[in-house]
Amino acid sequence: MNTYTEKFSETLREVDLFVNQAIEKQYADTFMLPLALLYGVDYVRGEVPFIVPMDGQVDIYDMLSDIESAIQLYQQGFDSFAVVTCGWAAPISGDDDVDSIRPSEHEGRKRVRVMVMCHKGKLGSTLRFTGDETVTYDEGNALGSLADAVEGLHEILAVLHRANSKQNERQLP
Repeated sequence: MNTYTEKFSETLREVDLFVNQAIEKQYADTFMLPLALLYGVDYVRGEVPFIVPMDGQVDIYDMLSDIESAIQLYQQGFDSFAVVTCGWAAPISGDDDVDSIRPSEHEGRKRVRVMVMCHKGKLGSTLRFTGDETVTYDEGNALGSLADAVEGLHEILAVLHRANSKQNERQLP
């Protein structure tokens, strides 16, 4: 029997594959998306995840902090979700002066597309770089402002679910 971590890893890869295929069908340049994207993710009896496009906004942080995004996920019955955004990445050299240069201004910069999935409060992410077929998977080590914003949306969604659960308890005879 698979552990939760093994199932999470498998699901992260399945969600990434689905999202990548959807993006490749919809956009000519898959590393210059006009919007950050939000997907609802659900599971049906351990089968392949059910993934639904939910929202898109120019700024991923605005989308993740927007109560409407959480309400939309909640109303559609989703506990889990994934977000996708594009940006610039630059190599880390260990030289503080070089590493302090913004990735978009760094001479070694590359376009990157990031997908972050949140399930039961656990984060997993994938990185895809232009000109590289390799996909980098991270199952729970994400840090920084994007991870914090994803956790924030998860917390809002959890509050909505708890509030509904409390309301249902009060209505029981």
